Amino acid sequence: MLQPQTSPTLEDRLGNPATQSFIREHASDDVHALLLRKNIPPGVDLRFAAQQIEGRQRARAKLPTLAANPRFLFPAKLAMEQCSSESTARYKSPLFAGKAVADVTGGLGVDALYAAGCAKSVCYVEESEALCELARHNFSALGVANVEVRCGDGIQFLQRTPQRFDAIYLDPSRRDGNSHSHALFADCKPDVLPLQDFLLSKAELIVLKASPMLDVAQALRELRGVCEAHVVAVKNDCKELLFVCRQAQAQEEPLIRCVNIHPDHTRTFDFTLPEERSAAAPYAEKPKRYLYEPNVALLKAGALKLPCRRFGVEKLHPDTHLYTSDELLPEFPGRAFEVENVFAPSERLLKSQLPGSKANVAVRNFPLTVAEIRRRYRVKEGGSAYLFAATLLNGERRIIKAAKV
Repeated sequence: MLQPQTSPTLEDRLGNPATQSFIREHASDDVHALLLRKNIPPGVDLRFAAQQIEGRQRARAKLPTLAANPRFLFPAKLAMEQCSSESTARYKSPLFAGKAVADVTGGLGVDALYAAGCAKSVCYVEESEALCELARHNFSALGVANVEVRCGDGIQFLQRTPQRFDAIYLDPSRRDGNSHSHALFADCKPDVLPLQDFLLSKAELIVLKASPMLDVAQALRELRGVCEAHVVAVKNDCKELLFVCRQAQAQEEPLIRCVNIHPDHTRTFDFTLPEERSAAAPYAEKPKRYLYEPNVALLKAGALKLPCRRFGVEKLHPDTHLYTSDELLPEFPGRAFEVENVFAPSERLLKSQLPGSKANVAVRNFPLTVAEIRRRYRVKEGGSAYLFAATLLNGERRIIKAAKV
């Protein structure tokens, strides 16, 4: 009697020498070209190999430690797109220190993995059986013993379980069936807005990850019990917003933390919206010796006047978010430049200022885009010079040439 054939398990695929050798040998190859190859060595599971090669290629910048681990397995492309990076997952993990955590939108499991390093326990819940199988394998392969994997809808799991958690983590899916990306809570799955009371009845702490495109002030109006909002950037690229909600949060203004993570340091700037509203910004008639460009986390959070109070700088214009001072302020949360010249925009002047006609160009409150400036004034990309096209306090449009400090 013929025995029914069974699909190979992840362990079978991982233990297949031919497949593993193929993955190593073609780690940097074009995946689409590999899938079209006809001369595949015997025993190679091509689709599995291609998925792992593509996953590692995509993860090299975002998940370098996991990409370098040959036993860590990667899912299909979509789950890779929304997962947290190692930097942001590591940043948020202390929020779960010593807690029993339910991650009810498990996905690839990066957040659960890093939370487990601080938490008492983590319950990972995910609808996709394939992702659950991967998660079980990966947690085991990495020696993570305090994560339990549950397959199913995360909200339904919370509704059915009698267990109460210290913290619940949600990263709602921002992709619809047509692969369109959404930012508003109401357009994500699950929509957390009608679930807030229920979630806060199941845990003392709710940590909600949101799109970096979401307006912070709008989110604070829509959510209840927010005690902290984190605007998280990595290398000056805004990656995610985190909203920390508590069950018995008093009617106090939430702390807004602007975070910019670099490999060798993390810069933070904390404030509240009333602080920003009450701050008075002094203005400079023209740039002084040093120019400061705030990092994207401050700009995203709306901390536009407070830097003047905190660091003693002056703004160039109410809508030109560049700051200036006579003395260098190395603690300013952003990039610092030394001003070399300020002049009216013209091709003749730009040519005289830029040997080789190369510069890094930025616009702040200026009627032309970077591309339009490059095209109109024939400025090539690159070089060590920085040009800021900006509007000054008297309304004049000027080019500020500067060198990075």
